[in-house]
Amino acid sequence: MKRQCDSNRKNHFDIAYPEKRERLKEVKKRFDVCSIRGRGRKYKRKTTMASCSDRQLRDAIAAAKGGRSMKGTVKDYGIPKRTLTRHCQGKSGGFNAFNNWNCDETGFSTVARVCKVVSTKGAQQVRKVSSAGHVTAVSKPSAAITHHDVMPIFRQAYVNSATMQASVNGFAVSGLWPLNEDKFNDELNALEPAHLSSQPSETNTTPLSSLPSKTKTTSLSSLPSETKTTSLSSLPSETKNDVAIQPAVRDEHDAAIQPAVRDEHDVAIQPAVRDNNDAAIQPAVRDEHDVAIQPAVRDNNDAAIQPAVRDEHDVAIQPAVRDNNDAAIQPAVRDEHDVAIQPAVRDEHDAAIQPAVRDEHDVAIQPAVRDNNDAAIQPAVRDEHDVAIQPAVRDNNDAAIQPAVRDEHDVAIQPAVRDEHDAAIQPAVRDKNDAAIQPAVRDENDAAIQPAVRDENDAAIQPAVRDENDAAIQPAVRDKNDAAIQPAVRDKNDAAIQPAVRDEHDAAIQPAVRDKNDAAIQPAVRDKNDAAIQPAVRDKNDAAIQPAVRYAVSQ
Repeated sequence: MKRQCDSNRKNHFDIAYPEKRERLKEVKKRFDVCSIRGRGRKYKRKTTMASCSDRQLRDAIAAAKGGRSMKGTVKDYGIPKRTLTRHCQGKSGGFNAFNNWNCDETGFSTVARVCKVVSTKGAQQVRKVSSAGHVTAVSKPSAAITHHDVMPIFRQAYVNSATMQASVNGFAVSGLWPLNEDKFNDELNALEPAHLSSQPSETNTTPLSSLPSKTKTTSLSSLPSETKTTSLSSLPSETKNDVAIQPAVRDEHDAAIQPAVRDEHDVAIQPAVRDNNDAAIQPAVRDEHDVAIQPAVRDNNDAAIQPAVRDEHDVAIQPAVRDNNDAAIQPAVRDEHDVAIQPAVRDEHDAAIQPAVRDEHDVAIQPAVRDNNDAAIQPAVRDEHDVAIQPAVRDNNDAAIQPAVRDEHDVAIQPAVRDEHDAAIQPAVRDKNDAAIQPAVRDENDAAIQPAVRDENDAAIQPAVRDENDAAIQPAVRDKNDAAIQPAVRDKNDAAIQPAVRDEHDAAIQPAVRDKNDAAIQPAVRDKNDAAIQPAVRDKNDAAIQPAVRYAVSQ
């Protein structure tokens, strides 16, 4: 019926316009002639690729899928071959290779995100989608890295990807699942590494086909161990009277992976690696010449594991070296002739650089010079005839920075540690509610050398050291809000780093560094689960856990 209508239309058009037959061929390529009304002509622009009805298209698809050739179906039903092929294969109108290349070139530095679809049919409509009016450009800049960044990135990716689950999945995908050690011979067991190392090792590249197939199977547990296990007690001791060699290596579930090793020229390479949950892993190992490199590690349940070892001549060698984030780096090693060389040098961000070493003729050179941001440069040297030249310079916010070490003839070398017979050698500062702020160390003939001078509101301001003729040489000055600041240096954010302030329930926390939210962190850093990691805080039953080391282990 359709073909007959087309034939009649052609005859009428030829009769009416015989001179335009050749031109009509060009017109019909772009237009459909709908009707002939006398000399008038009405044209309609084509909107689809196929000039056929839906019924014709369905019949043509059924014939093509029924086994009829594609060429014969196109000829009988008058449907374009591309349209019939697309419908028979179940493909919808989409981007071709040219349009994909066009979008890639347009969005070379961007990502082309289609936000509007004009139509689902026709190559012209699909081609319009790639125009600038129908595409949203989304910036996706790439990261430019140097060759120095390759290894850290690769190391992180290698550690995250080289997991046991990934290995098991690899065996499962390859068909070697479940694993059966009897399927592997001795050569394969010998080639298998025991653990993943941080650096790739050179493995044997012998093909599996060249290995003998019939060998005696041996499990990994039967292989000879190449490492000789030796207990710490069997190792030769290179230190003298060193009780806390500290430390070993902890396993995966222990926050204190601790430790590090010192080299020949550096006494305190210090220290190990901290993990995310433990703020004060504190460690290190002692060397031959340093008796107390300091120190041990505290556990979660013991607030005062307190560390370091005393040497033959010094009761309290303590302490060690802190890290960059801890304001009290304080440590150093004592030499043969100086009981308290103390202390070390702080880093750039720590206000109390304080340290220095004594020489042969000066008993208390101590201490060094502070940096630009610390007002208490403090130090000074005592001479032969002056027992207490000290103290140094006070800063704006702290009236009594006071420090230094006393010599052989001065009773209060400070800070001091309690011994077996003296219950309170040393010392801390009490608050407004505690009547006995200080004190210091008593000598043989004087039962109460200390304390210092009291102020108007506090009966025992403390402190300082008295000389032979003056009962109260020293002492400090209180600031507006703190009755007994003394002694130590404050940093920018912490009003009372050292030596410590007592809290409500403990009369003598001393000494430590307080933060904004914690009144007595002392002196290290607390972690999330442990209120007092390091180095020691007084508990309810013990008035003076700290400072320094008690005679837990006799010499």
